[in-house]
Amino acid sequence: LTGDDLPDTVLAELRDHRNLKLFGGMALDGLVALEAAGALDPDAPRVAGGLYGGQRLIEHARRDPRLRLEPVSVTHDLAVLARQPCLCAVNSALEVDLFGQVNGERLDGRLVSGVGGLADFLRGARASEGGAGVVVLPSTAAKGTVSRIRPLLDPGSTTIARSEAELILVTEHGVADLRGLDLDARAEAILAIAAPQHQAELAAAWGEIKRGF
Repeated sequence: LTGDDLPDTVLAELRDHRNLKLFGGMALDGLVALEAAGALDPDAPRVAGGLYGGQRLIEHARRDPRLRLEPVSVTHDLAVLARQPCLCAVNSALEVDLFGQVNGERLDGRLVSGVGGLADFLRGARASEGGAGVVVLPSTAAKGTVSRIRPLLDPGSTTIARSEAELILVTEHGVADLRGLDLDARAEAILAIAAPQHQAELAAAWGEIKRGF
């Protein structure tokens, strides 16, 4: 599983749900499968900032009048997002650290992405009644040799600071719900969803970081 696979993989896992509503920055190929499975509320609009997928998605968008494309001033507006009940905002990331900080922009010192909707949707989900902000990422890169969970993000690589890390992290090894946790409990929860081959090194690094508290 790669970062590119994640959005449609998440949508595929929702096919057995019912009466879901779509409100996001992008409509993806997985939207077509959700419609076919009957997972979406048939009476609700599907709102997105743009289409990101293949010809099948484009053809579907042409046929379905419920799919509405809106500008960023609507799809990423905090007040609009906060009004969406039970908003579950799912985003991917490049790295996270043991403080719960998220890097969605820089890789090996290079800027590889814009901020996108990561911060907007996490804040919107936090403001939504019953909402939750979710960040999903593979635990490793480079065929398992590099951990995407870091002891501490590099300077200039923090998209979501520890002060805003009231979120849920997901890797292929499990779920870490950071909401309401202190720093030590956060680190423990995040370590539990790191790749097993990197956990000892991460735990040792966290011990060193704690000595500076």
